[in-house]
Amino acid sequence: MLTLWDTEADRDASWDALATTRQESQDIIGGQLSAESYEELLREAGSTPPGPGSALMLLPVSMDPADVDENLAFFRSQILPQITACQGFQQVRLLMNRKTGHGLGGSVWADEDAMRAAAAGDSRQESVTRGVQFGEASYREIVFTDF
Repeated sequence: MLTLWDTEADRDASWDALATTRQESQDIIGGQLSAESYEELLREAGSTPPGPGSALMLLPVSMDPADVDENLAFFRSQILPQITACQGFQQVRLLMNRKTGHGLGGSVWADEDAMRAAAAGDSRQESVTRGVQFGEASYREIVFTDF
């Protein structure tokens, strides 16, 4: 689940107010619930908005916090055009914690086939040489959107 807040203060103020909701959600869904706070550094949408059935790929990233802005500029100029040119592209977001250098990239695709085709052409080597470390990708299906 992704929630967006206008300010960091608004997000922080919501934490206690939503504690009961988080617990109720965990009771219904089961499993473990964790919450992380990031700044949304980039959001790029394609011509078709994500919806139920769209495929979501989440990719944990980490880097030296001092390199966040430089790596963001590189992503915007070099990587983003490659992603948005792929068949079935719907949306990409880059979320980062500037203090820790940990973040999450998310891309949404029309279907699993489009997502897998885009992932197959993925070239992360140049980012790795820039000090970006990648975690294991997670693949999911979107079941609800409210944009």
